[in-house]
Amino acid sequence: MFAVLLLLSTQVSGQEEAEVIDMENNMASAEEHLMDLNESIGQRQWIRLSVNRATAAELESLQLLTPEQIVQFLLFRKTFGHFISLMELQAIPYWDIETVKKLLPYLRIADETPSIKKILQQVKSGEHLLLYRTGGKSKANRETQHAYKQLISYRFRYQDLIQWGVTIEKDSGEKAWADHSSAYLVIRKKGWIKNGIVGDYLVNMGQGLMHWQGHAFGKSSNILQGYRQAELFKPHTGNDENRFHRGLAISLQKKQLEGSFFVSTQKIDANIQEDPISGTKKVSSFLLSGLHRSASELEDKHSLPYSSFGGRLRHETPTGKLGLNFVGHIFALPIEKRPLVYNTHAISGKQWQNLGLDFTRHTGWGFLFGEVAIDKRKKPALVLGLMKSLHPQLDLSVVYRNISSEFKSVASNALTQQTEASNEKGIFTCINFAPHVKHRLEGYADRYFNPWPVYQHDGPRSGSTTSLQYRWLPIKRIEFLLRWTADQRTGNVALDGIQTKALEKTHANRLRLHLSADLGGVFSLRYRTEMVWVNNEREEASSGILGYIELVIKPTLGSFSFSTRYSVFDTDGYGTRIYAYERDVPSYYSIPAHYDVGQKLYTVVQYKTIGGIHVGLKWTGSQRAGGQATAFQVETQKKLYSEWRLQVMWNSRK
Repeated sequence: MFAVLLLLSTQVSGQEEAEVIDMENNMASAEEHLMDLNESIGQRQWIRLSVNRATAAELESLQLLTPEQIVQFLLFRKTFGHFISLMELQAIPYWDIETVKKLLPYLRIADETPSIKKILQQVKSGEHLLLYRTGGKSKANRETQHAYKQLISYRFRYQDLIQWGVTIEKDSGEKAWADHSSAYLVIRKKGWIKNGIVGDYLVNMGQGLMHWQGHAFGKSSNILQGYRQAELFKPHTGNDENRFHRGLAISLQKKQLEGSFFVSTQKIDANIQEDPISGTKKVSSFLLSGLHRSASELEDKHSLPYSSFGGRLRHETPTGKLGLNFVGHIFALPIEKRPLVYNTHAISGKQWQNLGLDFTRHTGWGFLFGEVAIDKRKKPALVLGLMKSLHPQLDLSVVYRNISSEFKSVASNALTQQTEASNEKGIFTCINFAPHVKHRLEGYADRYFNPWPVYQHDGPRSGSTTSLQYRWLPIKRIEFLLRWTADQRTGNVALDGIQTKALEKTHANRLRLHLSADLGGVFSLRYRTEMVWVNNEREEASSGILGYIELVIKPTLGSFSFSTRYSVFDTDGYGTRIYAYERDVPSYYSIPAHYDVGQKLYTVVQYKTIGGIHVGLKWTGSQRAGGQATAFQVETQKKLYSEWRLQVMWNSRK
């Protein structure tokens, strides 16, 4: 039992960092589209699945297990009966110690049956979480008045049966103390009701071709990233002010058949253009930043009322699932984007619809999954994937996509190079090989082609990305990581004296060396060097380098933790920026871009009291000069840019 507790405490200390490690890699590409990740990070801490009652869908929602690992888990439990100890998880085929460590924070051995109590008993027996977060910047880098941020969040959960929550927030520069508010009520497992939500929620369908509002990564060497997996309806627990639904969503299930429906009406931010002669209005663009600082931003706030509706009919068997999906949108004003080449096939009019099929199937060839969809204009899109465990130490994933240049959807988020599922053909291949517990090799390759011009590309575009990562653990508490990524794509290049731009290939190479050492379970040291080189046929080659050293102090069973990192960077500009994930207060993530020449220091202090109150404080100080500045110029620069963040959180679970 002590071994389980030790593994659990070690994993919890890096729980959020493990969840966002792929974000850092995705951000290296300017086109990667990351949804509100606070939704995912904040929600996972609530999950405590019973290993003796967990279903395949619940295990899948963790996004930590391959389909083969889930099948082996269910087969092991069916063959040997209920688990007595979490240590038995190591005996499941295709599960290794790393898999077990990732899952321990979300599993429990207790096997109590959910009980339905009166509402007052539920409130008394359930888990409460209250969070307050604020922060600000120094005058040197403050863009506007009212520069402090603020977030107030309350959540309640009783077993797997009921939960509710309220969120109130304001961004930096916004005058109103409650610029945005959100609330939800969720009921689960009541008769035929599998899941019902009133208030604000997210909808995730298929493989993201038609509609996907929740957390989803882009391309990476994680074998699971090619397969979109999440609940159809989830409460909106994040801070995004536009990409969610407000209304009612319900899923009904009877044996192998499930029927789901949602309806929503709300107002979102948009840029409205008015014809000076006729007085007619139209929407030229959706605004998704959620910022309302200036007069123009306040004018665009909630300027477009719109309604959404849709649903899914799904049949599930032990070997697979088949679902029929539909989603429709009705806008109060017609959509008419700017007359540019890449907007030729954009969404237009007051209505839009998508219809599609998605499926999963366990076969002798491996785990098959995919989605096919059409839009209002009957233009098609296809995603087809295969995941195969060739050996307990060797996993392979292949995802093929063929999306018409004219296919459009309002809220897509598939595994594509662009920020939306449209105008792309490509194939993504990922492989994970772990020949020994001390050695792990991961890599992926993606080839894509955009037949129609896209933003900042005045013609068809082709490209490829290849990445290879080697992880070595020479001894138990030391880890060495080496990653190389090469990116090649065609893009616009300016010609001297000519307004028309040429299409030429740009090559970018990134190399990362990362070392981490855990010293006695209390002290951790981390060191990283990352370099990037970018060149094309006409422009001068550019490069960048980032280095940091970090110290983390966290006793295994202690209530206090401290971390600090010092970074230096030297790049030729924003085009050679380097992203690096930073430790932060719980349920918050920070992945800033480092560019030009500068240095940075941050410190995070956290303390947890006996009463379940967790206090976190982060301070960041940095100096940065232009890309051609010397290290001496940075050192003599007088301005210090600083930022701070304070969070107080109370959890009744303690």
